[in-house]
Amino acid sequence: MPPPNRAAEVHRELAALVKPLREQSGKLDTEIASAEAELKSLLAARREVTKALNLLDPQSAPPVKTRSKRTKGGSPGGIAPETLQKISDWLQAHKEELNVDGGFRANAVASRPDYKISSRATFDKAVTVLREQGVLVLDHVGGIGGVRHYKVL
Repeated sequence: MPPPNRAAEVHRELAALVKPLREQSGKLDTEIASAEAELKSLLAARREVTKALNLLDPQSAPPVKTRSKRTKGGSPGGIAPETLQKISDWLQAHKEELNVDGGFRANAVASRPDYKISSRATFDKAVTVLREQGVLVLDHVGGIGGVRHYKVL
């Protein structure tokens, strides 16, 4: 075991190392706070200048971005037109079978072994698009949780 005065010496040396680092950390925190305050002030000034510029020269204002219901390529509902057509063709081919007993549920069709065109999520989107296009009609809502039953026209 080292003599007690050795332990006190180690503690003094460590304290001497820590003190400048704490001072440096404090100075950096102060500089960061000052820079953040300046940034906040500059951003506010830019907003005011932009507002004034938009009022004085509306043609130079950037166009307002709007969200479109269509994705890139103009595909309805975010589904490729080919996939939508394949789903529509499949539904038409199985029309009689699907329209029996009050129509069909989207999740029941998407989980059928003979349906291999798309994922369930894509099929759900396709049902919405095909309903808007008049290929399907919502026959009724029923069951637990308001399950939607569709019919192929």
